[in-house]
Amino acid sequence: MPFKGAKQFPYESETGRLHTYEVNERLLEGKHFEAFAIEGESAFSERYNKLRYIVANFNALVAKVSADMLFGEDVAFYADKNQDFVDGLVYNNKLSTQLLESAISNSALGDALFKIRVENNEIVIEDTDPAIYFPEVNGRNPRKTPDVQELAWIDLYQTEQGEEARFLVREIHTAGKVETKIYVVKGDNNIIDQEVDVKEYNAQYGTNYEPLVETNIDKPLLVFVPNMRYRGSKDFWGVSDFIDFESLQFELNNRLTKTANILDKHSDPILAVPEGVLDEEGRVKKEALQMIELGDDGEVPQYIVWNASLDNAFKEIEKMMELLFMSSEVSPDVLGMGKDGAIQSGRALKMRLIRTIAKAERKKRYYEQALKEVFEIAQKLSANNKGVGVTYMGKKITCKEIEPVNIVFGDGIVNDVVEETETIIKRVDAGILSKKSAIMLLDGYDDAEAEREVEEIEKSRANFTSIIDKLQPNDDEE
Repeated sequence: MPFKGAKQFPYESETGRLHTYEVNERLLEGKHFEAFAIEGESAFSERYNKLRYIVANFNALVAKVSADMLFGEDVAFYADKNQDFVDGLVYNNKLSTQLLESAISNSALGDALFKIRVENNEIVIEDTDPAIYFPEVNGRNPRKTPDVQELAWIDLYQTEQGEEARFLVREIHTAGKVETKIYVVKGDNNIIDQEVDVKEYNAQYGTNYEPLVETNIDKPLLVFVPNMRYRGSKDFWGVSDFIDFESLQFELNNRLTKTANILDKHSDPILAVPEGVLDEEGRVKKEALQMIELGDDGEVPQYIVWNASLDNAFKEIEKMMELLFMSSEVSPDVLGMGKDGAIQSGRALKMRLIRTIAKAERKKRYYEQALKEVFEIAQKLSANNKGVGVTYMGKKITCKEIEPVNIVFGDGIVNDVVEETETIIKRVDAGILSKKSAIMLLDGYDDAEAEREVEEIEKSRANFTSIIDKLQPNDDEE
């Protein structure tokens, strides 16, 4: 986003995207009243302000299921020459946790972002808020990685006079360098004013921004991850998972809210009594406590209740739940809510989750591509800058060569150990799998560990056979 003199921040062209982020973030957090109030403004608030608003947070369920299918199991990263370096990056940056959190946010917002930087000669990988990301998108080819990518945010300080001092910090990433520029922000509309010297700003406010950092690599240090793109080469930004069922979520909350308030209203019915039980002041007569006179028609005290006839409302809720599962591509069997009874095997479970698995596979394509780029940038930073690397297992590890990192995802489904064991045994019996390979598959052993296990098994079998032979009667002795 090129900066051309005074303008408003956030940049006007990005207000629609940031507005969508704000709504979807509140939906994810279960703050649906706030989210829909933003969309519906005063009309929504007037409609629901006096009701106890009920939220069934299907949005968070979808986001968490997506993240669990992607990164619920640890992802494996393999490199031929730089394995220790890769292991150090994963461990030091708690990458497994970052990826899980990133996937939840990515599902909700539609976008995710990773920033790679160097701090004290250590490479740092950070899951970064896409709301501060403003790239110069190529209008002719939006899918092309932007040559200029900017992170921008507001620094806020309290002055001694009790006033607010606001500054816009722009961190501009291009191939080979990162520039930082700081501007004064004025007015309620965040109008960007004059530029401030970065070093003077650091001295006054105790920050440590660098005006210019030479990265010595041919890529910016930011990696963008779209959740999904509908229009392929026509749009840069990703699409949130929430877009497919936003109206259904609204109506589910509406129906639950209205039903709950109806039930509350009629949970304390009024008692109707025959004439003569109450005195003139509306109090029960003492003599009426032990006996009550009946009217000529035999009228007795009774509660006035309302037959709500809510069957249709509950049927609508059930139908909406079916549509929510269908629209979000989340199978009810993920939650144990399938209608076809118990699942007999891991294979049967995978068949029922086929759309949910396909959704996770779609997300993997974007994350795999992004993570390979993250590791490429990290290796280049180490190889092209002396002393830069990772400290892992007590030693400093750096790169000299750049190589692709292979990434292996889990399927996000709990393994059926019995079924896997039976399948592997059949393959061993059929002669199409060795015992050593079977042990490696079942127990996760490496080559040497599996070799020792095979030797131990053969040794134990030989000892057992020897014991059995000794217990057998000898024909010669007979």
